[in-house]
Amino acid sequence: MNADGSNVVQQTITSDQFGNFQSYGPTWGPGGTEIAFEGWRGSFPQIIKVPSDGSGTETVLTNPADSASKFQPNWSADGSKILFTWSLGQQDVFVMNPDGSNQVNLTPDTEGSDQRDPVWSPDGTRFAFTDTRFWSFPTFNTEIFVRNADGSGEVQVTDHVNIDDTPSWSPDGTTIIFSSTRGGIYEIWTIAAPPPQASFAMVAEDAATKIATSSSAADPDSAGAGGGTGPFNLTVSKTGTGSGTVTSAPTGIKCGNDCTQTYTSGTTVTLTAKASRGSTFGGWSGACTGTGSCVVSMTEARSVTATFTTGGSSGFVLTVTKAGAGSGTVTSSPAGIKCGSDCTETYTSGTTVTLTARAGRGSSFTGWSGACTGTGSCVVSMTAAKSVTATFSP
Repeated sequence: MNADGSNVVQQTITSDQFGNFQSYGPTWGPGGTEIAFEGWRGSFPQIIKVPSDGSGTETVLTNPADSASKFQPNWSADGSKILFTWSLGQQDVFVMNPDGSNQVNLTPDTEGSDQRDPVWSPDGTRFAFTDTRFWSFPTFNTEIFVRNADGSGEVQVTDHVNIDDTPSWSPDGTTIIFSSTRGGIYEIWTIAAPPPQASFAMVAEDAATKIATSSSAADPDSAGAGGGTGPFNLTVSKTGTGSGTVTSAPTGIKCGNDCTQTYTSGTTVTLTAKASRGSTFGGWSGACTGTGSCVVSMTEARSVTATFTTGGSSGFVLTVTKAGAGSGTVTSSPAGIKCGSDCTETYTSGTTVTLTARAGRGSSFTGWSGACTGTGSCVVSMTAAKSVTATFSP
């Protein structure tokens, strides 16, 4: 149809005789002469294209015989390639020519997690996608990644405990817009697109900005302290001679490195302070007092300060180091280590921590040293400070 909603033309067949035909997720081809979409014409969805003249002549581009589902097509601006999600037990990002030939898996190195929502950059040199490799209960967090058009040079774009998904590029390719629950509900956020990389890179998240959804929000990511309908910012500060972290429920604050979060009006947020080894939590000030959990109702912008002092011990530090000429990441259960970017965590005495190493594209994990050995999962009991080294080879 036209941009004003006029001249609506049906492009796909409504149904077969059994009512089974369904069509989703259209994407324009070059010059607007063709449309690719996810079409259910049997047991599993396939990528299908039709001319945009309304004739309904369909060409199935993917193979229905392999029992895999194919969906979320995205046609490159120059018309030369189509991205899509391929799913059979695990989801991966594939690319193919517009006639369905030369189908290639662009995320073959991501065993055990899903890659979906692929979308080309405006110049066709890169693509963004959603990844579940850091998924955990109860936040079900997913992250936005970018790779070069051939699948190389992966860069992690977002790094948050909540869901970040369904990316899309700005027309000039400098910004990525995405959906996120980091404010407590699904809303739209933007973040700077990372520069191209020749090989795997895991970088700290740039500042993300929420697109305003309330008339009372004067700034896209903030609201004033004078009340209203929200959303409102909760800001945590740390002070004192000691060290520690403050986390929130619902998730959003992990201070540490993420000390401000926007919540919808009326949300009840519980803050928990955890002192690092050699420090003690001295108490709250601002919107809370005392040394227990800090519970605030987000009826306006709030500020809370957590004081940590030296002396005492609330746990032991686990330190992960990466070695070798290859690349990869190490994650932990319980959460805390994501190395990459966060290679140290304090755990309470007696906590059993399982570390998992995952090699980057073109690399292999060759083993642990320090508190663990071998090439399987590394399991450590935090009865003292522990150090572990993961070695990755090209």
